[in-house]
Amino acid sequence: NKAIMKILDILLTMDIMHKKVYDLTLVEQRVLCLAAEYLRAPKFMFIQDPLKDLSIQDQLFYLNRLKLVAQQNVAVIMCMKTGASTATLQFIDNLYVLAEGHC
Repeated sequence: NKAIMKILDILLTMDIMHKKVYDLTLVEQRVLCLAAEYLRAPKFMFIQDPLKDLSIQDQLFYLNRLKLVAQQNVAVIMCMKTGASTATLQFIDNLYVLAEGHC
């Protein structure tokens, strides 16, 4: 299917495509979940704590994938309990901070 191949091209690397799910790293699992949701052709995606437990390198990789989704006319809304680093803030278009920390 062309749609599936497009999604795989956009979000996944060839390394991920040939692994079993239980062999995937945490960031690869999250990208796979992102790709699975993207198959539904959403207008927007809510993602809770997308960077939790990821290294800075993995955070940047995941944010790059989210940026690719956003470039496909999908609004990506992240709710994070933890603060974002300076490196990760460059990927965020609009930032809203809630005083009591409730999403």
